[in-house]
Amino acid sequence: MKNLYSWSGALGCLTFVIMGLLSPVSASAQNIVPVSVSVEIVEPLTIEKTSDLSFGTIVIDSDGGTVSFDADGNIQLTGGLSFLNSGSQPVQASFNISGRPGTGINIELPSEVILIHPDGHEMILDGITTNTDADPTLDAQGQIDFLLNGTLHVLQNQESGDYSGTFMVTVNYN
Repeated sequence: MKNLYSWSGALGCLTFVIMGLLSPVSASAQNIVPVSVSVEIVEPLTIEKTSDLSFGTIVIDSDGGTVSFDADGNIQLTGGLSFLNSGSQPVQASFNISGRPGTGINIELPSEVILIHPDGHEMILDGITTNTDADPTLDAQGQIDFLLNGTLHVLQNQESGDYSGTFMVTVNYN
């Protein structure tokens, strides 16, 4: 009878060990860390164009040249070009951006725009830049105004007439 109790005790102990290994282990010392969740929703940027870009009325001789604006907004002509005062006046494109105060923005501009004459002749506008810092930031009221400039290339014997083109200005938060 003594052996029967030894075997039954050993079998019971073995069953207890096996069940312990197969059962999920309960940790008596858990580490719990709270996690906070937050989000700030901001209004999207808005951009308002206050004027289009116009290089005015230009007189060309046989040399051609370039037209652009200096840092003060004055028209600059090179080559055989002159400005006709009685025609349309040159105006830099101007914009106002509104958004979250103190936030950096990115202004995306095309590298080149083709202006087209009604008869299909072309002129190229390139070097399109703004008068902002390299990393523009909205002011304390969430505003920034900026001007656009570029260089218009007038070819030798460029066809007379009106040339026009369109391009997109895109603004994003940094």
